[in-house]
Amino acid sequence: MKNNKISLETHFWSSQDIEDPFELLDTFFEYANLDYYKETLDQALLYTNKLKIYKIENPGQSFIFYTALRSFVRCCSLLQFKDKNWKIKKPSRSLSCLY
Repeated sequence: MKNNKISLETHFWSSQDIEDPFELLDTFFEYANLDYYKETLDQALLYTNKLKIYKIENPGQSFIFYTALRSFVRCCSLLQFKDKNWKIKKPSRSLSCLY
């Protein structure tokens, strides 16, 4: 069986190729905060039923947002379906407030 490697395509928005999904998640949330992604996605979805063009003055931002979100979805699917290949390090200290 041929081993297909899924490219995360991070070179458009992070200016580097990232192959580790955990590193991609860190880079994704360092690039912008969750409120920015939520606001941009909300605005883009509002324009789906309109005849107007979303961000006509700077369409490159829409492309960067699309590629970042696409990389994020690919990363999450890699973590979900290929979970046997990734090793998670245990934290050095307990973060639970119950202890």
